[in-house]
Amino acid sequence: MKKILIAIFIIVPVSFSLFSKAAIQFKATSVNFGQVEEGDYANVKFEFENTGDSLLILKRVLSSCGCTTVGVKKKEFKPGEKGVIPVKFDPKGYYGHITKVVTVHTNDPDNPTIRLMLSGNIILKNYSEPVFEPDTIDFGEVKAGKKYKGKIKIKNIGTIDLEIEEVFHVPELIPEFSEISIKPKTEAELLIEFKPMRSGKFFKFVRIRTNSYKKRMQMIKITAQVK
Repeated sequence: MKKILIAIFIIVPVSFSLFSKAAIQFKATSVNFGQVEEGDYANVKFEFENTGDSLLILKRVLSSCGCTTVGVKKKEFKPGEKGVIPVKFDPKGYYGHITKVVTVHTNDPDNPTIRLMLSGNIILKNYSEPVFEPDTIDFGEVKAGKKYKGKIKIKNIGTIDLEIEEVFHVPELIPEFSEISIKPKTEAELLIEFKPMRSGKFFKFVRIRTNSYKKRMQMIKITAQVK
């Protein structure tokens, strides 16, 4: 009888240690930081707690790109202890809605890998943005060897000068700009001279590279039916 009791007392502590484990519980795994202007930073905190009964270890915390910095200093948390994973996002080079991911590797057997998401909108303060009206010229029916002219307005709805940096076109099309540097809230003209070489359907593009932050290359479609 004594031997049986001794065996029980030995088994119970061992069984208890086998079932103890760390458990990480985040307050939220997705955080929206709202709007951030270019030049500022977005600071986000992911709060968590060790809800298990064993020591929680943050093995690795990795960001999805160099624009996102994770400032984890403490990596071990006792049962019931709370912690924070601070994340800083640099919006330089971004605009509009963005989403970034931080991956956390832990010793929680049920959650060994957790992905945290931060999102928000980046507002540009200094940018150029062209609007082409129209963005297509249809010369209709034309004759080979004759010259035709079309006109497009270029509006700069940005906050800094719009610069026309480079233009790509086929020999049948000759673009001419009234201004190659367009101030904010003003407009200029793009004249396109068209001299078709042979009969048939004409379908080409004039490609215009600018200093636009959002879309560097603009495409102007030119169509015609040449007789």
